[in-house]
Amino acid sequence: MARHRRRRNRTEAPPPDPLPLTLRDVYLVTNESEGRLAVDGLGLVIDDGGLTVLAPHGAVAAALSWPELVFLRTLGPTSAPGGETAVVLEAGSAERIHRFLVPTEDPSDLEALVASLMGVPVAREPSRSRRRP
Repeated sequence: MARHRRRRNRTEAPPPDPLPLTLRDVYLVTNESEGRLAVDGLGLVIDDGGLTVLAPHGAVAAALSWPELVFLRTLGPTSAPGGETAVVLEAGSAERIHRFLVPTEDPSDLEALVASLMGVPVAREPSRSRRRP
């Protein structure tokens, strides 16, 4: 007869707080060029204050507080101008939409992280049943 261990009631620790989230080597896609030109070498910091864009030399280029942000969302994977895999990240305010290309090795992880920051439930792939019809 097989022995079974009883599982103890364990409370799971809450997931670690992803803030601040720092993204490096980000491209800003310019609206004036209709998306054909990108400014590279930027940084993004998403923290309790909102979204901060850092210039290549580290100075703050722009900042949007959470009340100013109408949305922060991803639009799926793409290729960055340097050829690397990236995710399109949009930050919208009442005045304009800022579109960034964020290089990443795992687009789905970055998209899920941004969705969770915004309180959007992350869709999981349905589990497969082992039963056969």
